Amino acid sequence: MKANYRALTSLRFFAAIAIVAFHCAGEIKGIELLPKPAKDLMNCGPLALCFFFALSGFVLSISYRRGSLHT
Repeated sequence: MKANYRALTSLRFFAAIAIVAFHCAGEIKGIELLPKPAKDLMNCGPLALCFFFALSGFVLSISYRRGSLHT
């Protein structure tokens, strides 16, 4: 039986969005006009990357232990 990790997948999605925003920040003209939450999102890319990899490793290890990768 395959386990469902919707909450963890959602967290991984938001971390991925932060990583993409970080990489696109240098290409955006008028970045100073963006609201503070958008600028904060763009600045947390390195932290989001570490979080994404740690969470992905956790999900993979739990899935592998339960054998859900083989089905």
